[in-house]
Amino acid sequence: MERIIIFLGRYIDQHFGFEENCMNAYQCPIACENKQAHRYFRQTFEDIKCQFEQEGASLSLVLKVNRNLLDWFINHIRKIDMQLKPYATPSGGSSS
Repeated sequence: MERIIIFLGRYIDQHFGFEENCMNAYQCPIACENKQAHRYFRQTFEDIKCQFEQEGASLSLVLKVNRNLLDWFINHIRKIDMQLKPYATPSGGSSS
C-alpha cells in the first residue's frame, strides 16, 4: 500500500502538470474541466494518503483506493484525456 501511495504521489506531480500544459499549449477546449478533475483527484488522493498515514493499510483502504482512484483513472482517460488526441495530432488543434 505504501508503494502505491508513493507512486501515485509522484505520478500526480509529474503527469498532471505535463498533461495540463499540453492541453493549454494545444488549446484544448476541455482544459478547464481537466484541471478540475485533477483537483478532485488530488484531494481524494490526499484524503486516502492521510488515512493510510493515520491507520495503516487495511482492507477498507484498499477498497477505497480501488473504488475512488482506479475507477477515476479509467473514467478520466476515457472521458477527458481522449479529447486531447485531436488537438495533439499534426492536423488538429492550434496552428501555432
